[in-house]
Amino acid sequence: MKCPENQITFQIDNGEQTSCGSCDPNNDTVCGLNMICTDSGECISALEYELFNLSCPLPGKGVCGQLTCYNRRCAVCYEGDDNKLLFCQNGVWVSKMENYTYTIILSIVLVCILGIQLICVLKKCCNKRQKKSNAQIQQLKLL
Repeated sequence: MKCPENQITFQIDNGEQTSCGSCDPNNDTVCGLNMICTDSGECISALEYELFNLSCPLPGKGVCGQLTCYNRRCAVCYEGDDNKLLFCQNGVWVSKMENYTYTIILSIVLVCILGIQLICVLKKCCNKRQKKSNAQIQQLKLL
């Protein structure tokens, strides 16, 4: 079977037939983070997958389709797992930066406000010195 350029060939029905799709359900590494390769070879969000977050009896792969059974729930990852960039929350990987977005934005706003205040203070200080210098020059001219 020849597939279109943007699709790949994969085996179905225990290798008896081939099909085309954007991913191989036998090897779903093509789909990406928190994505599942369906049996029809389409990448979808794990949150949209029909087995996501359903109860499962046994830990491990197989009982949850393309997902894994963790703590009796079908999920992408084990709750609380984390690496340098991601952590598992509600059964999917979440960027650590997503949780810090509010803090980062607030910090930037605070730095901007402090910077503006510093500029204003420096301008006032410079204006006072300038006025004082001008007054001293005027006094010297009068002498």
